[in-house]
Amino acid sequence: MKSEIQPQTASGAVDREGITVQVRLFAMCREAAGTDALSLTLPEGATGEVFWQALIAQCPALAPFRKDSRLAVNRTYVHGEVTLKNGDEVTLIPPVSGG
Repeated sequence: MKSEIQPQTASGAVDREGITVQVRLFAMCREAAGTDALSLTLPEGATGEVFWQALIAQCPALAPFRKDSRLAVNRTYVHGEVTLKNGDEVTLIPPVSGG
């Protein structure tokens, strides 16, 4: 199941320009969202912060995972702020435990 977020301008109108990233969800994130993948439309030049804001706006159930989850972009872990590009694959990797 996939869903798509349309970015909005400050006035609430849908912003037709932007980029689309594919989001992959695993483990607890997948269960909370009720899907393993979704398509997210973001403004051009979107950062990791913009990504998280848009993702949580679409799926508030993912908010508790923001603090401890890691992001991978195109199968590479990212540290700090990242600028996303059209067609990027962003993977949410929730914290894991075990031994």
